[in-house]
Amino acid sequence: MADLEVLSSSDNSFLRRVPSPWLMWGVAVGFVFFQFFMQLSSGVMLGQLIQSFHTTTFGAGLLIGSFYIVYTLLQVPAGVLIDRFGPRRLLTGGAFVCAIGAWMFAVSHSFFDAAAGRVLMGMGSSFAFVASIHISAKWFSLRRFGMMVGLAETVGMLSTLFGNVYIAHVLSEVPWRQTMIVASWIVALIGVLCFFVIRDVKQTHTLSVQDFMDHIMQVFNSASMWLNGIYAGIIFSLITVFASLWLLPYFMLVDHISLVTATLISSMIYVGGAVGSPIMGFLYNYVAHPRWLLFYCANAAALIVAYLVFIPPHSLVLTGIIMFVLGLLVSSYVINFALVKELVPSHLMSTGTGFINMLAVITAPILQPLLGWMIELVSRRGASAVVEVHYSLGGFHWALGMFVPLLLLAGVLALLINS
Repeated sequence: MADLEVLSSSDNSFLRRVPSPWLMWGVAVGFVFFQFFMQLSSGVMLGQLIQSFHTTTFGAGLLIGSFYIVYTLLQVPAGVLIDRFGPRRLLTGGAFVCAIGAWMFAVSHSFFDAAAGRVLMGMGSSFAFVASIHISAKWFSLRRFGMMVGLAETVGMLSTLFGNVYIAHVLSEVPWRQTMIVASWIVALIGVLCFFVIRDVKQTHTLSVQDFMDHIMQVFNSASMWLNGIYAGIIFSLITVFASLWLLPYFMLVDHISLVTATLISSMIYVGGAVGSPIMGFLYNYVAHPRWLLFYCANAAALIVAYLVFIPPHSLVLTGIIMFVLGLLVSSYVINFALVKELVPSHLMSTGTGFINMLAVITAPILQPLLGWMIELVSRRGASAVVEVHYSLGGFHWALGMFVPLLLLAGVLALLINS
């Protein structure tokens, strides 16, 4: 958009040159690609993490969930800072912090050092998605906004699909620590690209502490934003908790298949999400009442989850198709992000996006260890020692079955959104 005034921290002619908006968006989404990879690929490492740190399923859930804790807490502040300062410096610094965290996680030999590395990874990644939405809003027309959000999510889903399938194969040959060291170098390279490619739109106002708090409270006081975000948190947990973590050992138990095969089947949810995200972004522009689309998607997802958990099909092909359809339904959370521009003023777009993203991921650090504890509690009945404990079908029924009422609740909440 040619009328935007660009802010550069240098007089160098190279830095004052404005790259294509698509190139800036692509670099930011490249960071989103990595963020999704770091968020959702840890389930493939679950068994090796339990062995490496001599912990339980509950402990492994806490370790994996530690990424989400700081990531979740920083979403709203990240949105406010990006609204004020722009994405360039924040994305650059975030990428390097994330690289340091990935390296710490890779070389750690204690549970707490590993958790500290995961926290730094979450801290550095916290700016990625919000910045990609900010760039979409500032450098592209509002008519394209829903589609741009959908495309960003498609990239994220494809990255997770690639990451899960690739890691499942690699971990049979290469230790997880080496995989994470390579990841740390990749995200450092992304930081360099962010510095040289992304540009900030010049701001005409300053941000005082009072303004900072006013921005946050204006978003927090919106009932529809809470309903919108809670729906996103429940539906997105089908990816962050259901498919990326606990569905893998469930498939291995029920179908007697390897980790690689279980990963391939569960990863079909990412294929469905990648296909569905731009479709949902397109439908948002043409559906008169998007909340009804959210309602139907949540209820259909509840039926599919109930079928997978309580009457699992014994055909791997059919299971893969069902996971693909579930991914199509889960991609409805793209509409939650598109709705932000209807629910908050334009100068609070990034703050509102951060708020929705916070609620979208907050379910992961809550449900990941909770479900691990439930599976372990039911599975330990009759076992005399921890080493004798094996996952039981009953444990998975109790834990994964929780998603059915949660999804039904999400459908009801969607109808209450006043957009």
